[in-house]
Amino acid sequence: MGKLRITTAIMGLTAFMTVVPTAGATWAESGAAQARISPCNQYKGAHADGKFYAFASVDCGGYLGGDEGNDSDWGQSGGGFSGGDTDKALSILNDGIDVGLHIVAVYDYTAYTSAQGYRCLDVGDWVPDLRPYSFVKPNGSLGVNMARQISSHRWVARSACTDASMIG
Repeated sequence: MGKLRITTAIMGLTAFMTVVPTAGATWAESGAAQARISPCNQYKGAHADGKFYAFASVDCGGYLGGDEGNDSDWGQSGGGFSGGDTDKALSILNDGIDVGLHIVAVYDYTAYTSAQGYRCLDVGDWVPDLRPYSFVKPNGSLGVNMARQISSHRWVARSACTDASMIG
């Protein structure tokens, strides 16, 4: 009977240690763990096709569209985004190729209008939740919040982006 209690106690302790984090980094604090479990990272790994993607939900959920080219108006037909895609993105992913124009600039307005703000996303980067971020105006001041505000995008060289405009 004593061996059964000890075995049961060991099994219970083992199960507890598996669930409860011990000293050191927890899953939430570990960048490597975040990269392994991020839906955006999983989406990127599944596609790797040189496109820019936007999603209606955080963590790259609710696919809106993907585009290898530029799209001056996400509310119009044509391009990778159309119809109701404008002002709906909550997460973005740049799956471009590190050659030439490989950074994606996203804009608050159509026709790549940056007066009210823009942001640049480097190749291989993603933003799983746009809610904490604001657009950056050309003068460096902050514009409106980015969540559900992107209306156009285009591929640009790094020189088209200020350091303050880089995101991801």
